[in-house]
Amino acid sequence: MEPLRLLDTSEPKLEFGTGLRARLRIVHGTHSLLADLPDLEPRTEPLGALVVEAGLVTPADLVWALEEAAGRRRRLGEILIDEEFVTHEDLVRLLAEQRGMPYIDLKKLDPDPDAVRLLPASTARLFRTLPLGFSRGLPVVAVADPTDELALARARSFVEDARFVASSDSEILARLQNLEP
Repeated sequence: MEPLRLLDTSEPKLEFGTGLRARLRIVHGTHSLLADLPDLEPRTEPLGALVVEAGLVTPADLVWALEEAAGRRRRLGEILIDEEFVTHEDLVRLLAEQRGMPYIDLKKLDPDPDAVRLLPASTARLFRTLPLGFSRGLPVVAVADPTDELALARARSFVEDARFVASSDSEILARLQNLEP
């Protein structure tokens, strides 16, 4: 007769709540930066007004930059960067604010592997988008250009109900280089 065993260690045991921790992580957010994303309203002011409000240029500099943009047939943001009135990151932050998107510094956040798998790497590279994690049960996707409607639409086609945040183009590209082809 075989002795009675109280605990059979030969088979993996099923624990109460298996998968619950993973589901809670998705609901509450994978990182505190994502869990506390503010709900921002889009701003109606033009970019020039936001740049002046932020104290990055004077009203006179803005008038000059607008004239240069019209004369060179380029966008205001490109002129402001070329003439070193603002950095690329400043511009992305202001455009994100204009669109009602939070800005996230990717140096403070490691993307969640479960979220990264939601978007094919080739699409992410092409449109400079990067799924970061989850906030309130929704996927959070970083975009390098908050005004790129095509990139937003393409990301939405793969990641339904995505919440978008803006991030530095160089940081997104650095993270995308580490992804498999």
